[in-house]
Parts: sequence; C-alpha cells; structure tokens
Amino acid sequence: TPRSLRQALRRIHDARRSAAARRRRAPAAGSGLLADLERMLAESAAGPMATDEARDAMLRIVAEARNLAEAAARSGQAWFRALGALPPRGESQLRLRPSTLEGGAWAGTVPSLQRLQDDLYALSRTLSLLSKVFHPEPGKDPPTAPALPAPSEGRSVALALAKGAGAGADDPLAEMRVAAQAAEAARKLEAANAAVQGLLDTVDFLARADDPDWAYWVEMAPGRGGRPAAEAGLRAAPVEVAKWLAEGLFEKLDTVVLCSATMSVSGSSAFLAHRLGLDLVDPDRIAECRLGSPFDYARQCLAAVPAFLPPQAAGPGGGAADEAFADAFGGLLARLAEIARGRTLALFTSYATMLAAARRAAPDLERAGIRLLVQGGGPSREALTASFRDESAGPAVLFGTNSFWEGVDLIGDALRCLVIAKLPFDPPGEPLVDARSERVERTGGSAFRDYAVPNAVIRLRQGFGRLIRHRADRGVAILADPRLYTKGYGAIFRRNLPAELARYEDESALLADVAAFLR
Repeated sequence: TPRSLRQALRRIHDARRSAAARRRRAPAAGSGLLADLERMLAESAAGPMATDEARDAMLRIVAEARNLAEAAARSGQAWFRALGALPPRGESQLRLRPSTLEGGAWAGTVPSLQRLQDDLYALSRTLSLLSKVFHPEPGKDPPTAPALPAPSEGRSVALALAKGAGAGADDPLAEMRVAAQAAEAARKLEAANAAVQGLLDTVDFLARADDPDWAYWVEMAPGRGGRPAAEAGLRAAPVEVAKWLAEGLFEKLDTVVLCSATMSVSGSSAFLAHRLGLDLVDPDRIAECRLGSPFDYARQCLAAVPAFLPPQAAGPGGGAADEAFADAFGGLLARLAEIARGRTLALFTSYATMLAAARRAAPDLERAGIRLLVQGGGPSREALTASFRDESAGPAVLFGTNSFWEGVDLIGDALRCLVIAKLPFDPPGEPLVDARSERVERTGGSAFRDYAVPNAVIRLRQGFGRLIRHRADRGVAILADPRLYTKGYGAIFRRNLPAELARYEDESALLADVAAFLR
C-alpha cells in the first residue's frame, strides 16, 4: 500500500525532514538510518573515518543511497496514482484478473511500476555496498567503488582508516570502539537492505497477480478530510488457508486447542473445519467437544424482529430503498435508546446505511440528552468503546460496523440494547469473497449455500454475542432484517441463535415489550 512503502523507505531515509535540514545546511540532514550514518561520519570524534578523503567518499555513497530512497518514494507515488485510476468511478476496489492485466488501463501503470522496481533495486545494491564496506565478510576484501579509496590490508575501509580521530596505533580500546560502531552500522544496513529486498519481492508478487491460489485487487487508499484519495494500493490474500494451516501448524505440533463460542453452524463444525484445514488432518488426532451455553437466554434476553420496517436493498447501493429503511430505522433506534437510557450498540454491515441512520437519529438523541458515538474517521474502536462505557459523560449510543461485531466486551449495565441492522452477508463484489465463492463453485458446491450462508451465520452469532456476556446480564436484541422470516434460509439463522425470536408487526407493541423487559 502507499502507506507501507512510505513507512519502509522513511526508516531508511525520511525525505520530509531531511529537505528542511538541507535548507539549513545542516551537516546531517533529517532522520532515518542514512541520516544516522551521515552524522557518524561527520563527527570525527565518533566516526570511523580518519581522513577527509575517505570520509567524503563514504558520505558521497550515503548521499547516493539517500537520492535513491527519494527516487523510489517518487516512483512509488506515481505508481500508486496510476493504480488509483483503475477502479470504476464510484468504486473503491478492482479485482485483478488475467483479462485486467492484458488491458490498456493496466498497461498505463507499467512504466511507473518499472521505475519503482529499478529504484528499489539500485537502492538495495547501494545499501549492500555500504554494509560490506563497513563490515566485510571474514577473510575477504570489501568491495571497492569509484568514489572509495582502496582497502588497506584486507580490512574494511572504515576500520582501515580508523587511525586518527583519537584512535591512535597504541589505543586498542579506541579501535575496538570504532570497530563496534562499524559492525553496528553494517548490521543496520543489512537489515535495511533485507527490507528493500522484501519490498521488491512483494511488488513483484503483487504486480504479476498470477498465483491461482491468491486473490489480487486494487484498493483505493483512504483520503483525508472525507475527500477521495488519488492513490490506490495493491493487495492480495490467499483464497484458502486450509492447506497452510494443516501443514504449517497442525502437523508440526503435538496438540492444538481451538476454542470459540461460534465454531459450529446448525450443530456441526464441518464448515469451519474445512476452512481451517482440519479435514486434512488425520481424523484419529481430532477430538471434538460441544458445550451448551452457561446463559439462560429465555430469562436474560428479549430477541425481536421489527417486521414493520421498510425492506432493505439486497446488495450495496440500494438507493431510495435503503434511504427509506435508514430513516425509519434511525427513528426506531432513537426511541429504543431512550427506553434503554443510552446503553445501546447498533451494528451495521454498510457504512453508508450507518451514517444515514445516524443522521436521522441524532436530533432525537440530542433532545433526549444521549450522546451519539459513530465509528469512522475519528477515534479508534477502543477509544469509542471506552467513551461508551464512561457513564460520567452521560448515556450514549454507539454505532459500529465490521470491527464491532466481535471482540467488544460490554458486561453488566453498560449494554442493555443490541440492534443489528442487517444479516451480515459478505457484500458481493468484494475481491476475496468473489474468489472464494468461485472456488466453491469450481469444486461442485454452491457458493451461497456452502459459503455465504454459514459464514453469515457465524458472523451473526458473533454480533449477537455482544449482548449477554455474564450470567447476570440482561438485555434486548433487535434484528431488523425481515429475511429471517421471508426467506427460506432465514430458518437457518433463527435455529443458530441462542434466543428465540419474536416477530413484531407493530412498533408500539415492540417498544412496550422492550420497556417492560428492561424495567
């Protein structure tokens, strides 16, 4: 991604700070490894170079590495901007297929890609030269370069010129100190070179996009201040991890314990076992135990489906249908939050629907003195959760998307009402989802029945599990998707929830029962 490349190069050389330092004519410009080397070489009391000629020669090579790092940053930015022109207007992703790589649009990204690869390769060679000059392999002369004096007596240039700068011939401690400095510099240079080699390998792997066991896609980088970004990155993920886990984990260890509250679908762990590669392990090694819940959901939880809400669009971009739902749903959320005196968590599968519902609910919540916390573009999940728990700041409602469906622990009175906007099917058009669905179809299965439904069932159970976290917890769960009753697969979701659902055709009846239950 643009961020990962920039961060890797800035650890070697931070061009932003070094430019300002060079304008001030500082002897060592900026930050990063190369700036540290410049400072070490420039400070005669600490540097390993004894003569001006040798020091200047080394500084010229460090400056060349700095120039190459800046060039790689510029060519990387050009490539990411070229990638940013690939997704269709209004889309943030584009899956890379063989036909994509053969098209004219992709061809327009190749020149900047090749410049990036050339710059990274040249940077790697220069870092390698520097590391070997500072600390050559035992028994071998270090490499020479046109800008460097010849090595002396088979030792590194740095150590051969260590006489001077306070390191006299009869001062073994000073020479040992210089040797240690040179060895440490070489170690850091070798690590930096390995990082650049890793960047080269990653860029090559992503740009070829030719491994059938991986899904590749272009993804727009997040913009600032709500503006769309002009850059995009390349991403890749394995379509299946089963074989890797079976060979790299389960076969290498004597014992592995997998434990989760949501590992089974309809009483069977076959779906997750296949995804994790457990069906590739010797069956005699596997022991399975399923335990019931310690919670009394009939007493602790009221679970309801508000069938009176307008229908939602089946996929993304539902237009007027989703706007009508978001408006009605936001109003219902505000009324539920008033009854629960805040302490309400709303989970969404669509960022756009979440924002629309938040806009509708905000005025009613403000009038009721309830804070509205919305995920996205601001505080982290942890910060939002902490603010939600903070009763001293007043009652609160929290709206969250993907990352709030699991891993959020709100025990006791902190959460009394959980609202789920939609069954958490993976959105169509997601590159990895599409690739996995295609793999299921190629092997004779049904992408919807064998992948989409069980995956969504597990996700729904994870979201539902945010409500009851302790035997003393008590709360209301509202599942605002009528497909739980209107679609044949809705029965699968109902059977996999720990609480029995009640269907409400009238809003006033639902609100009255919620108030009575929470009271």
